[in-house]
Amino acid sequence: MAIIKKFIRMMHRESRSTGRSARQADVPDAPGGAAPGQTVGAAKPRHVHLGVDFGTCFSKLVFRDYEAPEDRSVVVVPTADEGGDGDFRIPSLVTLSDGLLHFGWEADRRSRTPGSRSYPSIKMRAALPAAFHGPSTELPDGLTAEDLATLAVVFLLQLGDAAASRYLKPQRARPRLSMTMGAPVKGLDQSPAVETFLRISRCAFDAFKHGAPPLVRGVSVADARAIAHEARDRVAALGPPVSRRDWVRSEAESALLWAFRSPEVGAGLYGAVDVGAGSTDSSFFRITPIPEHGAWRKHGLAFYGAAAGPPGMDAVCRVLAEGLGKGDFASYRGREDEEVRNLPPSHHERLHGSYGEIYDVYLRAFRASYQKEPRQRAFAGRPLFLLGGGSCHNGLRTRLSHA
Repeated sequence: MAIIKKFIRMMHRESRSTGRSARQADVPDAPGGAAPGQTVGAAKPRHVHLGVDFGTCFSKLVFRDYEAPEDRSVVVVPTADEGGDGDFRIPSLVTLSDGLLHFGWEADRRSRTPGSRSYPSIKMRAALPAAFHGPSTELPDGLTAEDLATLAVVFLLQLGDAAASRYLKPQRARPRLSMTMGAPVKGLDQSPAVETFLRISRCAFDAFKHGAPPLVRGVSVADARAIAHEARDRVAALGPPVSRRDWVRSEAESALLWAFRSPEVGAGLYGAVDVGAGSTDSSFFRITPIPEHGAWRKHGLAFYGAAAGPPGMDAVCRVLAEGLGKGDFASYRGREDEEVRNLPPSHHERLHGSYGEIYDVYLRAFRASYQKEPRQRAFAGRPLFLLGGGSCHNGLRTRLSHA
């Protein structure tokens, strides 16, 4: 935690001294120093950092006001004009309908329109194709899965920027946005998946900063090609980033911070398993206390180890879709408990094989952590947090209870 706070303070100081984040140094500011779609006037630019949880099924956005007098973070909830209905979750779906590509809730609604083509789990199809469980729907002409994933993140950046603008309007300020995107990876090595997530993050931000048109009402395939390809060329010309962590973070980190900030979680040794639609993240950590005013309070985090990657609950849904012989895998999301009772016995072995593969991600994190704890007995009986969509599935809960 101390390292993370130090990083935040460093970014805060940089934003005060230069008016831009380390990330924004990679991409020229929009003309006149204003963010896309904003006008220069009395509104003062203010550094707002957007955290993008680009999920397989749903995405989430949280922004932090680095220049607020007190630490302040805001969860982004799309407005009705942006297709929202009060839910902070944003579908990661892309849908081609009536010649336009749509994103978010509009893509979800359009996916049920006759003649439309949907691209579910586009993140997995782009970065982790071996773990992609969806249909290989023909992609729009001249666009790759990575291009569609990039455009989906551009859409998320536009939602985050609009929310930050609404938040800052009463203070006569406008956001100067920076961003970081979570990815289902253990570390930031030069693996193909990390390189893909890095390109998606950088290209999406480049397109956003260069004034990509609002995607909330859809975009033509021709315009989408231009946005994605021009951003890719500009980013390639910039060369490698100074720091990969400026752009991409392991999703395993989020579980640590959630536990640390929760008032219901005290000091001690913990494990966490976050089972999403496409991937699983697992980590082990110790929350350390210090005495203060006659009591103990949480002070820091000691990180032991993590593992991340496929599979996630889509692997379970695919077994259900094939075993029951109806619908595509995405139609079983959130209904696993209901449908697993109808699964023919011939598919039970495959189902438990999927549970086992998710459990193996947990085991990799455990093996990376066990030797780092001097009191190895502490691992016996330690609390294990189960997060994500997989936490709602009884079959998986039972499998992970063996941990």
